[in-house]
Amino acid sequence: MRFRQAWTDTHSGGSPRVDDIDRALHEERIDAGGRKRLHEARLSDLPDGSMVGEEDQAWIVLGGALLPWSPFGYGERRAMAGSLKVRTLTPPSVIDVIRAGYEPGVHPTALDG
Repeated sequence: MRFRQAWTDTHSGGSPRVDDIDRALHEERIDAGGRKRLHEARLSDLPDGSMVGEEDQAWIVLGGALLPWSPFGYGERRAMAGSLKVRTLTPPSVIDVIRAGYEPGVHPTALDG
């Protein structure tokens, strides 16, 4: 419910219906050829909780650093230059929702240390 409210707050005229949100996100996730779509951004412009794909690895942005993701949790924090250009796995409209104050859940291993 919090996500749906944040979605409608950041997407003027956007529908709060889950199917409509999913359709909008699908367009940001997959290109016309069915391939995963990534979006370029500057690391310092991304809010905590955003996911990026670099070095054939998924990373979470947290506290100005990147932490590598695995099915078992997050790995060791790696400081990165804020000017670094990265490719986001998180769709741009979800990044907007996070910037607007929505706080995504983060696995406890990301918060260790």
